[in-house]
Amino acid sequence: MSKKNKTVHKEHSESSRTIKPTETTNGSLFNSLDTWCEKRSNTILYFSIGLFLFLSIFSFDAKLSIAHDDALYIESGLRMVKEFPDFFHTANAPLYPFVLSLLYIIFGFKFILFKAFSVLFTVLAIYFTHKALQGRISAFFLTFCTLMFAINVHIIYFSHHSFTEAFYIMLQGIFFFTLFRLTDTAKESSLSWKGGLLCGFLIFLLVLAKTAAIGAIPAIILYALLFKKWKEGLSVGAGFAFCFGLFHLIKKAIWGKYLSTLEYSQLDVLLRKDPYKPELGNDSFSELIQRFFDNYELYISKRWFDIIGLIPDATEPKNMLGFAFLLLSLFTLYTLFKNKNKHLWHIALYSMGLTAVSFLALQKNWDQLRIILIFLPFYLILSFYGLYSFFKSRNNYVIQLLVTFIFAILIIVNINRSFKFLAANFPNTIKNFKGNKYAGYTPDWENYIKMSEWIGENLKSDSVLVACRKPPVSFVHSGGKLFAGIYTIPSEDADSLVINLHEKKVTHVMVANLRRNPNKKDGYIINTVHRYLNTIQQKYPNFLTPVHRIGNSEEVNLFKINYPEIPNKPDSVATKEKIQGEENK
Repeated sequence: MSKKNKTVHKEHSESSRTIKPTETTNGSLFNSLDTWCEKRSNTILYFSIGLFLFLSIFSFDAKLSIAHDDALYIESGLRMVKEFPDFFHTANAPLYPFVLSLLYIIFGFKFILFKAFSVLFTVLAIYFTHKALQGRISAFFLTFCTLMFAINVHIIYFSHHSFTEAFYIMLQGIFFFTLFRLTDTAKESSLSWKGGLLCGFLIFLLVLAKTAAIGAIPAIILYALLFKKWKEGLSVGAGFAFCFGLFHLIKKAIWGKYLSTLEYSQLDVLLRKDPYKPELGNDSFSELIQRFFDNYELYISKRWFDIIGLIPDATEPKNMLGFAFLLLSLFTLYTLFKNKNKHLWHIALYSMGLTAVSFLALQKNWDQLRIILIFLPFYLILSFYGLYSFFKSRNNYVIQLLVTFIFAILIIVNINRSFKFLAANFPNTIKNFKGNKYAGYTPDWENYIKMSEWIGENLKSDSVLVACRKPPVSFVHSGGKLFAGIYTIPSEDADSLVINLHEKKVTHVMVANLRRNPNKKDGYIINTVHRYLNTIQQKYPNFLTPVHRIGNSEEVNLFKINYPEIPNKPDSVATKEKIQGEENK
């Protein structure tokens, strides 16, 4: 071995030693488990990936989900190709639609293939996250985290769909894998300028994939302050700033004409009291702080414990559990500070930074589990690593056996949950691949999809624009026909509502009876479109002409619009909307 290689090897070994938790020199259960898992770390990784693939493939949902964003990303990806340069995805972070547009160029419009790539992204996420943490935390604890990651029913669910989560957790794993490899081989565990610029570029990709990742920048700055890594902080910040600035110059040069037509930005929507009612104004600073605590209660006190299987399908927050998570996280931070584990400090600050941005930005009523699902392995570290390290240092066999038993119970609970998910999905998976594309949809959604297909086949003209409740879903099932969205009732004045439709050039409207509770036909439906049209028809009874109907129960009706003459036109509400942004929300 050359002198240079010996030096690098020595620095890497010293770095590795400094980040391990306190270990006892005599035997203990945790040390024995660490030794066993460390020798088989790669085997455990590939076993976890194999288990994930088994659960994911045999429960694979070949259908498009009924969620808005699943179809939205596909719609945006296709439009960015077909309408280039007259369309740019602005509803949220644009990188994933860019990726889908590339897949569309290469493979054509095959959304099953898009979904299959989500499975691949998740496999890579498991691989790179494990490799990033390998040798940097206890091998036994890493085994627990990797298995919990791979068998989680929500991770499996999102690996079937075209949401951005699978793609994002892959980028996240690659980022930490790269960051830790670079710091391990660098002098004094500090990034070189080249390494910092590369990490800045990866953070830029994370931000383009999920806007909340902007929280990684203050996390890097805080890390630099805590550990006096000024050069590291500057190089990462410079890399991010350069990429971000260059991207905006390119975006303005190519899509500037389209972007100039948009009235509202994503930030404008996030700051509103109600994202669908701009007339209510924005939240004040104190209201944003309250929003943070409301979201903490919602996501940590409820959603997190659903994710790890302790309280499956929780409906109400458990404040004591949220408080327990906070205490455990603080104890973990104390442990990391005491043991000088700089790698896990990176992960902790990153997780806290992104969590803070998400909780400040998101409205409480959105309540989407996937917001914190991306932090699954990192929240496990925050939740349990402090106590794990403490009990390991105490070398009490009984307590260590109890902790091992708790970990085993969590794994068993989660794998049982995933196998139940597989058993429920497998019959529909078989039917889908045999050609029954509606298997697994409830009747209301089956009728909605069939109507979207009918419109795509019979109303192909670009002069025909149909308004509906779920335009991205209709876009995909119609084969790429644009639809307008009706999400709110912006006025109680019939004439204003008529003008709103007219200015969007809407010619038809699709009226569906979609269940408010997707899993139960209880008589309650999503009735926004019904109420919108009812306001108009009270003044203009002949506003609609029936065109087509699908279904006898939970039916969907298509109407042609007969625009009336409006003598005194009120101020248009359509011109007060950012059509693209509002529809995508």
